[in-house]
Formats: sequence, C-alpha cells, structure tokens
Amino acid sequence: MKTLLDYVEENGTKSFEEKPYNEIDSLVLGIISYLDLGGIIPKDKNKVTMNYAINKFFKRHVNDEKAKYRGTGLKSAYNIICTLRKSIRYKDLLLYNYDYQFHDDLQFSALCIDIDNKTTFISFEGTDDLVSGWREDCEAAYMFPTNSQQLAIDYVNKHIEIFSNRKYIIGGHSKGGNLALVAGMYANILAKMKIIKIYSFDGPGLRKMELDSYQYKSVRKRFEHIIPEYSIVGLFMRNDGNYRVVKSVKKGLLAHDANNWVVDEDSLVAGKLDYNSINLDKELKKWLDQYSLEERKEFVDQIFDIFDRLGIKDFCEVKANMIPKMIKIIGSLPSLDKKARKMMGLLLKSIFQSILLK
Repeated sequence: MKTLLDYVEENGTKSFEEKPYNEIDSLVLGIISYLDLGGIIPKDKNKVTMNYAINKFFKRHVNDEKAKYRGTGLKSAYNIICTLRKSIRYKDLLLYNYDYQFHDDLQFSALCIDIDNKTTFISFEGTDDLVSGWREDCEAAYMFPTNSQQLAIDYVNKHIEIFSNRKYIIGGHSKGGNLALVAGMYANILAKMKIIKIYSFDGPGLRKMELDSYQYKSVRKRFEHIIPEYSIVGLFMRNDGNYRVVKSVKKGLLAHDANNWVVDEDSLVAGKLDYNSINLDKELKKWLDQYSLEERKEFVDQIFDIFDRLGIKDFCEVKANMIPKMIKIIGSLPSLDKKARKMMGLLLKSIFQSILLK
C-alpha cells in the first residue's frame, strides 16, 4: 500500500499541469505549517518559493534534533520536506504571510501558499509538544473561541483578498483542522465567499452549540473532515457524522500521523472506522453530556496547574527525563478530585503515547 510519502516522491517530477492539484496535495500543504519557518517566510505579502524556504530551513536546523522530532505533526512535516527537497512539483509554490505566536496559554501558526495565480492554500498548524497547545485543545471543551481560534478567524479576515479573483482553500492537520473550520465558519461574509474548500485532517470537532449554529451550516457543504480508521483526535468534541474515514497502515495513535495514511493516484483510500474508535466516540459524547462547561473548565484548570507547578512547558522535557517527570506528575494526582483524576489519566495516556512515537 502506498502512503503520503510515496505520493510525494512518485509525483515529484509532475507539475500541476501534468497532474492536477488534489486532496493529497492539500494534506501536504496542511502539514507544512508545523515547521519553524520564522525568519524564512515573510510576515507580509512578500513571497518566497517553497524551494527557498526548504533550503533555508535545512541550513538553519542541520544539527537540531527538535526540528525533526518535536511531536508527531512536526515529525510528519520534517519527513515530507525531506522528500520535497527532490521535488519539482512544489518547488515554485509561493509562501508568505507567516504568523507564529506562542505564549503560556497560546500556540498558533499559519501561512499562505499560492498554488497558482488563482488559488491560495491557507495552512494552520496543529498541536506540537508545547503544554500551551495541549491546554488549548482541552479548553475547547468549555470555551469558544479559544485564543487560537480567534487568531485563525482574524487571520483569514486579514489575509483573504476579497476584491481579487483569487479563491482560497483552508486547512490543517489535528488542531489546525479545527482552526480552519472555525475560521471558515466565522470569517466575514466577503471572505467566506472566497473560500471554496475547508479541510480538517483528523482535527477535533466542535461544541454542540457551535455544531448546531448557522455558521457551521453555512460552510458544511465546503467542509471536508477526514479521519483515519483508528481516530482519536478527530473524534474529540462533537461532529454530525460529516466525516470521511481513510485507511491507515498503522493502528492507534500512530494513525494520527498522516504519513501513515494510504493513497491511490489522486485521493486518499477509503477505510472503515475501527470498533475501538466507535466506542471512544460514544464515551467522549457521554463525558461531554455529563459535565457542565464550568465543571469542564475546573477539570482542565486542575490538570494544567500540575504542569505549571512542576515547571513543565514542553512535553519534550518529559520525554528527555521520562521516569523522574512521570513520578512527579503521578505524585500530584491525589491533589485532584476523582473526576479530574479520570480525565488526567486519559490525557496522560494520549500525551505520552504521542511523545514516545518515533
């Protein structure tokens, strides 16, 4: 079975005229935003080619292991651009409007990529190993919009050229997919009219009130939610069944890595949602129905207060000192109430499965 990396390698010599742009290309561009491209891609409308950005990236990070392995998303992006170095298909794409922001309660990155003189892809970064990013993912269970969601809305409103002939595709992997959806939903009416497709590649869903909103209904037909057979992240929060399942060569959380998704000539290969993922979806909905927004907030605050007290801001730190860090975290669990302990157990399982991936 062929995977995403096989597609990038095998089609590297084909231009978009020879092989038209398709959803697999959107997945490639949706993952690129995981890379640290600050100082390489301009923050304004000045543009650089993909080839220039990749060469600059490798020159800067030649001996930087974190550039390769800071979480599943960045690992995927790194592996993709290693293949892109030899590709002519993507080399002349133009990159610009780079925005990266990180604070204790925020992790956000986005950029514009011109596919041709009529179409632009806006790529939103997913969650890496920063604690702030994981906290925002959990905050979405009780809060809307989160800081990153608001930044995503502001980004499309600022950078979509409403008086041009240009059309826009917006998307991202993991949290980036959720940001793309929310940005499309709440873009101003003129910007929203310019968006022809929204991709969420295994991105979390929405709270019930947003899922039932007019804003969601206004983009639903343009929204493509794609999840692997063994989805975990993509089933977090709520969805209305408007998703497509694709085959993966790996099981469990490893399936979240888009490099493990199966492709054919120009599309992702259909799969069947795993029984465990179906049960997880049911359990998550039950959890959301059981607790109020205030209770969800209390759980999240308790859990991430532990990381604050232990001075953990990056889960790579935990990976580097796994045993002593785990002992400290587990030692803090008795300070949580019973409900929060259960949620902490699920969170830790997901986090540490993720950061142990190679």
